[in-house]
Amino acid sequence: SSRAWLGRYYDNFSGVNLSITSKAGRNLTVKGLIESYTVTPQYSYSFEGESTYKSTEIGLALNYSFREESEVIFFGKRVKIDTGKPSFQFSYRRGLQGLLNSDFLYNKIQISFSQTFYTTSVGTTSYKFEGGIVDKPLPAGLLFTGFGSKAKNYPVFITGFFQTMNPNDFFS
Repeated sequence: SSRAWLGRYYDNFSGVNLSITSKAGRNLTVKGLIESYTVTPQYSYSFEGESTYKSTEIGLALNYSFREESEVIFFGKRVKIDTGKPSFQFSYRRGLQGLLNSDFLYNKIQISFSQTFYTTSVGTTSYKFEGGIVDKPLPAGLLFTGFGSKAKNYPVFITGFFQTMNPNDFFS
């Protein structure tokens, strides 16, 4: 099956997290989190001689949506209605070595800018610019990855993924 084929590139994450999200203004959403997890790659991989590792992180994420206009409650969940206005995201995570047996101390920063809009002659257009930095060497599962979805026998299009790249072909 395609799931089994793609699954050979997955990491098995098991752990706990706690997050709090709040609307800090008309256009700003703030999220704080702490999470601890164990990672076991499902493929042949080791980092500094270890194949399984633990990470505990605290983090802060900000999402600013320019002139955000609409949110609706759908099946008990708040869902943002896409207004065609751009959105800016910022995320900071700090790995806490030693806390809950975490193996790594690091800082990870990620920013992105995205927009989806509709034009009559083209239809729906989406774009996203994304970048980030990690300040220490880390196992591949904690780095940024290019989202690959190439499956020669099962050609599908997945929004936001590279159709010409296998899963986990690129880490930075």
